[in-house]
Amino acid sequence: MYPNESIPVLQPGGGELSCDRKTSLENKELLNRREAAEYASLIGTPVAVATYAKLASVGGGPEMVVFGRRVFYRPTTVRSWITSKLKVRASTSEAV
Repeated sequence: MYPNESIPVLQPGGGELSCDRKTSLENKELLNRREAAEYASLIGTPVAVATYAKLASVGGGPEMVVFGRRVFYRPTTVRSWITSKLKVRASTSEAV
């Protein structure tokens, strides 16, 4: 965590604080891995920071922007990637 930066306490049922933070993250041009993970949680599909790191290495994650050794994600790309991973099924016994 960076100095002077705090993680908001998420309210059960998506309280006002969550919405303000979600809007704040959506308005940023680039998100670091921690922010991308927080954003994914706020839109209802949690993805761990470690998952972003692994997928950046092996592939299969959202498109990223690299600046030196730092990796960033666009909020729209994170949302599109998550949406592409969602599957609609009539039952749990359907083939994957």
